[in-house]
Amino acid sequence: MQNQNKFLILAFFIGMLSLMYEIYIVKVIFLYFVENIYAVSITLSSFLAGLALSSYYVSRKKNLKQNQQINILLGMQVGMLTYAVAVLQNHDWIPSMTDFLSNKTQNQDVIFILKLFITWIFLLIPALFLGGALPLLTGLFQKDYKSRTTDTSIIYFWDTLGASLGALIVGIGFIPFLGIKHAFWIIVGLNLIIFLSTWRLTKLTKMLNVALGAFALIIGSLVSLHFYSNIKPSTPSLNQPLLNQNFFKDEKIVWQKNSSFGVVTVTSPQNLSPELKFLYINYRQMCNSMDRKSSSEADIADNTTQLMKNTGHVLNIGLGCGMTAKTLAQSSKVKALTIAEINPTVVEANNLHFKAYNEAVLQNPKTQLLTKDGAEVVRQASDQYFEAIVIDIEEPTIIHSSPLFTVDYFDIIKNKLKSDGVFSLWFFENPNKDTLEAQKIILNSLKTVFPYVKAYQNPNYNGFSFYASQQPFINTDINTAYFNFERHIQSHPSSQINSINNRALEQQFDVADYFEIPPEIQQSHY
Repeated sequence: MQNQNKFLILAFFIGMLSLMYEIYIVKVIFLYFVENIYAVSITLSSFLAGLALSSYYVSRKKNLKQNQQINILLGMQVGMLTYAVAVLQNHDWIPSMTDFLSNKTQNQDVIFILKLFITWIFLLIPALFLGGALPLLTGLFQKDYKSRTTDTSIIYFWDTLGASLGALIVGIGFIPFLGIKHAFWIIVGLNLIIFLSTWRLTKLTKMLNVALGAFALIIGSLVSLHFYSNIKPSTPSLNQPLLNQNFFKDEKIVWQKNSSFGVVTVTSPQNLSPELKFLYINYRQMCNSMDRKSSSEADIADNTTQLMKNTGHVLNIGLGCGMTAKTLAQSSKVKALTIAEINPTVVEANNLHFKAYNEAVLQNPKTQLLTKDGAEVVRQASDQYFEAIVIDIEEPTIIHSSPLFTVDYFDIIKNKLKSDGVFSLWFFENPNKDTLEAQKIILNSLKTVFPYVKAYQNPNYNGFSFYASQQPFINTDINTAYFNFERHIQSHPSSQINSINNRALEQQFDVADYFEIPPEIQQSHY
């Protein structure tokens, strides 16, 4: 029996490996495609189809001897490692392929089907290499005909337990804390260990052993090289920035650090006042120190406090440079301010480089900082708790922030506000592109949930804000010409709304165009 336990161990770790790859791939898919019921359905379908086809292949191999079964198992590990290194890590081809197909046809239904097909194949192949392991290991573990039910149950238990742990380890541990690239190479490292363990059980020719040894050496070298070159991924040299140096050619990199949500960079423009600082996440400029004087960040906070009928607790989702939070904290109507910022590295950048500009808002006695997903904070809050909720975050295509722009979350937010509470939402404006349809989609979505909605646009800068409430707005000193911008938006004929299962906003927003990102920078790095 002790000799058979090695197959239980393999079943456990192969099960773990299969779900680790699956979670990684799902994360990759959601970088490029809408995270909704279609994406989830296609993910489950392709993964299960791969398991089924791989198992069917094994079922066609009749009367296999033990060594032949192990050889097939080993071949699957070789295939998985090859596919992972050659394809899975180089996932930038996905948007390139879909963009190429989009240029060939303007039929949106055809494009949608082609996207789903590409996604399905991308997910199917790993499942083909991993799915046949369980029936092979079941056959290897079974001792005799009489014990087949018990043995099958035991090995299925260990395989499933490993899969369950693998999903948790990668989804809750590796990717959030180490980032998607480090997570990938850790998974490949585990895959290599499983390959080596399986190889030890085989009896192969000398030539095959030499070839497999060279293969293992190559994979091991790639894993080692990745981690050797990223020993200190959080504190890179400013002479060797994590991002494209040419992008910052007119700016001096003051500080830079990696995070689970992208590279956070603080810059100061060359030949200008060192007091002017910009905050970037990857290549997207989030805010700058000048925003403390006159900006959409200051306006949304000031407008919100003017619209508040009572003093109370305010939630600010998105820290950035802290200018929205600073203006909120200055108001006598804000009794307490909770700031939700998902990225701890942004908090660190704020404390190091923007404290002087936002009056050290994080140290203000009114302020409580939660380093959490804003959507999670909203969901967990008590009903009718906040006097105002202010969302001042990235554009609505980023996966961790996009749900907050949907009617689904607008409805949740309404329930967390007091009956006369105010909901404020910052929204992008692209000066080089007509964004009226996107604005109308947001207006439609807000009006689906709130009876009173206003839009504000200050012509002195790009960007505008929406305000919604369950009760009529009070008279304020807000410039009426700026505050009635929704009348202009209403002129657009679109009747679409943005929801979890219909991300209509994604079709209206070009990240590269809005942030002026050069074409040589790959889409996955935005």
